[in-house]
Amino acid sequence: MALRSSFDTLRPLSYPDADVFVIVYSVVDPQSFAEISAHWLPEINRGNPVAQVLLVGTQVDLRWQTSKDTVSTAKGRQLASQIGAEFFECSALTQHNLKQMFDSAILAALEGRRTIKSPRPHLHTSRIKQGFHRIMNMTRKFIWGFFVRPSLRGGEESGGK
Repeated sequence: MALRSSFDTLRPLSYPDADVFVIVYSVVDPQSFAEISAHWLPEINRGNPVAQVLLVGTQVDLRWQTSKDTVSTAKGRQLASQIGAEFFECSALTQHNLKQMFDSAILAALEGRRTIKSPRPHLHTSRIKQGFHRIMNMTRKFIWGFFVRPSLRGGEESGGK
């Protein structure tokens, strides 16, 4: 708690320039879920009421392994609906839903603020998605070319050039 309070004055300074907020809570920690309505939403709404919001429940792999109270998927979806946020549950351990959540956050940032209206929104969105897919394809090619392919070549590089 002391660490969070040391950033309380600095954190809101970055809010006006944000295009998307990813609000994260642990499904095995109901207090972290309660903090969303009590602390994080009011702070975000004061600093940037037009940015898009994603609500993300984490540690879903632990939900069934604990005897403690957990935050249900229904509760998460209900809050997301109330605040107009996109909802995800994911697990860093099992990688469940991580890619979808990050892709959605990237698209939300590219699409911009909730109040910006494009004269032709269908064209605007499709161009953004096309650009996003191009970036993702280039990233895959880069990773494949520099990290995966050399390991498949075996001893080529040590062959005495």
